[in-house]
Amino acid sequence: MDLTVGQSGHQLCLSKGSALGHAVIVKDISILDEFSASNQISVVNYDLDTKELPFLEQYKEIKDKLEKYKDAILIAEYPSVGLIPLIPFVKGMVFTRGTVLCHTAIVLREKHIPSTIWPEVFEKVEEGDRLLINDNQVQLLSKSKQSV
Repeated sequence: MDLTVGQSGHQLCLSKGSALGHAVIVKDISILDEFSASNQISVVNYDLDTKELPFLEQYKEIKDKLEKYKDAILIAEYPSVGLIPLIPFVKGMVFTRGTVLCHTAIVLREKHIPSTIWPEVFEKVEEGDRLLINDNQVQLLSKSKQSV
């Protein structure tokens, strides 16, 4: 099944590169936004080289899902600063919206984590689907056994 995107002009590369992995979907990141704001998680005061996460049950739940695959591609609505602590656990990220100048996109580029904007990602991809990110193109390689 070839669902390559990037040809229509609606996709945008936030961070160049290629990543092959399984989709991990995080639909509601509002609690991560609130937590990052109240705990001053930012691009300047969070050490991305550590594997420690801030204490919040939602981070633990997401981290457990990411570690289940070892090659996770995180799917979220937008590149929230609240996602920055999860960067060490992903091979790539796909968002429905965002800009190349947001803080998280800058960190993704610095860490060489491929990421792109694909507005229809929630409609096309399910948890566990195998994806290939190649700059601004995302290809659905196979559906997960759970979604077939």
